[in-house]
Amino acid sequence: MTPRHLRIGIALASLGFALGCAGEARAQVVDSNMWITNGPVYAVVTAGNTIYMGGEFTLVGSNTGHFVGIDAGTGTLEPGWPRVSGPVYC
Repeated sequence: MTPRHLRIGIALASLGFALGCAGEARAQVVDSNMWITNGPVYAVVTAGNTIYMGGEFTLVGSNTGHFVGIDAGTGTLEPGWPRVSGPVYC
């Protein structure tokens, strides 16, 4: 590929990207009550009221964010904690 062809290809790709982004932007709404896994999910099948998932995960649970309070006696999450989005180091 010649440098001229490379420049034309980059220009066309940039134009396509710009045209694709020129419309109205929309974000998804994340359901904070959805459960999450601690690894990738590769297969999902629904049968009746049961969802079967397979993948490289060892835990499925509620999406708590990066900070939780846990009752030391029962092991359950304590309600009312703020949802933290980002790492906590202490």
